[in-house]
Amino acid sequence: FTFVECENIVLKDMRLINATDLAVYPVGCKNVRISNLDIDSHIDGISPDGCKNVTISNCIVNTGDDAIVIKSSFALGRKIVCENVSVTGCIISSRCNAIKLGTESNGGYRNITVTGCTVSDTSLSGIALEVADGGFLDGVTISDITMKNVGNPIFIVLCDRRRGPDGTGIGRLENVIISNVTATG
Repeated sequence: FTFVECENIVLKDMRLINATDLAVYPVGCKNVRISNLDIDSHIDGISPDGCKNVTISNCIVNTGDDAIVIKSSFALGRKIVCENVSVTGCIISSRCNAIKLGTESNGGYRNITVTGCTVSDTSLSGIALEVADGGFLDGVTISDITMKNVGNPIFIVLCDRRRGPDGTGIGRLENVIISNVTATG
């Protein structure tokens, strides 16, 4: 499912099996509610990109790439801040990253909350915060996360991949709170 510059989207109570591309991809959208989805995808699972006011809750996401990846790309030809996003109560596994902000960070992130999620059998990171294409990450709270069998629990990087529009430099990463994360295996 791809939604471009839409408002008041509700996706709930669905099962998506063997999705061959981005399973749920709202870009430039406002007021998005995603709940009770069961996703099995070969690529990304749930990928809000440059969206405002997004709630992702009680989903089961198993992917071949990043499971829940919050983006702020240049997909619409302009920088758009991804803000006011809440992820709660999800069960996640991935061949890459379970919960990721970035790598595509052109517009930036503000007011992102991830809480009460369970991550298992994830090859790379349980939580990845990546500002690599300019932009900023400000006001991120991650809490009450349980992980088992992940490559590494937490990965944070601030760098410059040089994939932003001309004149884009290194972004900034600030006001991040991570608490009550348990990782075993």
